Amino acid sequence: MKVSGIDEDFVEIIDYLNKNGFKPWSSCDGVESHHSKENKPDKAYIAFLSSEKIMDLMAAFLRDKEMFEVSISSNSHVNPYDYFGNIISGNTYQVYFENKRGELTNYFERIIKGVNEKSIDIKEEEKEQIKKVAEFLNKTEDSELQYDIHLNGEYQPYMRKDGKTNSITIMSKEELEEARNMEECSKLISEKFGIPIKEEGYSESFDDVEEFVVAQKSYLQYFFKGEDLSRALEIIEFVNSQEKNLDTFKMAEPDFDDYDF
Repeated sequence: MKVSGIDEDFVEIIDYLNKNGFKPWSSCDGVESHHSKENKPDKAYIAFLSSEKIMDLMAAFLRDKEMFEVSISSNSHVNPYDYFGNIISGNTYQVYFENKRGELTNYFERIIKGVNEKSIDIKEEEKEQIKKVAEFLNKTEDSELQYDIHLNGEYQPYMRKDGKTNSITIMSKEELEEARNMEECSKLISEKFGIPIKEEGYSESFDDVEEFVVAQKSYLQYFFKGEDLSRALEIIEFVNSQEKNLDTFKMAEPDFDDYDF
């Protein structure tokens, strides 16, 4: 993986990961002083392709719920292709954390080295949650939809809601000419599982629920608490079975001004 010039805090970490069988493919060190104001980072992150060691690493980050958010994404492209010098195929794995002053860089590196050198003991039951999600997403490979599962994440700012949460984001894969209508999909989820639909915006109150769906035409998000992912996986399975029945609309052309190349 080519390290960006603004990823100064991650140069040694990326080199270590590459040399030790992990497969990083995209990153941001999250340090404000390394970035221009126009490219102010949100959080530090490293995204990984699938590898034999990835389950142990994600489980180690998920163990520290105060510091790290972990996500697993199904293949976001209709066909694997070369992206930032990497062939993207199958699930990808991401870890996110606040690192505006580089305060967690060393801690982050210690966890990576601890997992690789086996000084951090990862039990099978700790990996089970990650493995279960990964195996389930593998079954959606032929779907037109992309599924992103975020564990130990945050509510959206407009929700004005504190605490940690989990979420699933569902949308059509990038390279399709037509997208599936996710507002229509959210209604099916609500009817099937009895989950309330909330509107995106500051006028809505989110204080009364911990499980809800928010949808726009192009995507939907399902928010839920707890470590039991059974219901979330049921929802993915249900949506996957219904996708061909959903109305479609023409995908918007990508606005390349939104990307930092």
